Amino acid sequence: MLAIDTSLSMSATDVKPTRLKAALAAIDGFLAEVPEKYRVGIVSFSDQATVILPPTTDRDAARAALRELRLGRGTAIGGAIVRALSAVRPPGQKVGRDAIPATIVLLSDGAQTGQGPAPLAAAGMAIKAGVPV
Repeated sequence: MLAIDTSLSMSATDVKPTRLKAALAAIDGFLAEVPEKYRVGIVSFSDQATVILPPTTDRDAARAALRELRLGRGTAIGGAIVRALSAVRPPGQKVGRDAIPATIVLLSDGAQTGQGPAPLAAAGMAIKAGVPV
C-alpha cells in the first residue's frame, strides 16, 4: 500500500518542481518496476486518510487515481497507516506465515499534525499484523 501525504506543505518548491510532484514521480517509477502480479493500493492523507484505490494489479487505475489527488490541511500520518493497514489486513484475515504479504510505503514531508492515532502506535499495529511500514 502506498500512503501519500497531500497536505498543503507538499506544494513547497524546495524539491523541484514540488514535493508532491517529486513524490508522484517516485511512485510512477515504483509502479513501473513492481511486477504486475503484485497488487498496489493507494491511501491519500492530509487531515484525514482515504483509500483512493484498493489493492489492485491495474497500474493504469493507480496512475489515474494519483492524477486526482488534491491538497488539504493537516498531516494524519497515524491515520494513513491505520487506513492502509485496514486495506491490506481486513479484520479476520490471517496474520503470520500464512498471510498474504503486504507492506506500507509512506511518502510524507512532515510530522503528524492534528488528531488521530500517533504514527509510532499505528506503525506498531502494522508490525504486529505482519505489515512493515
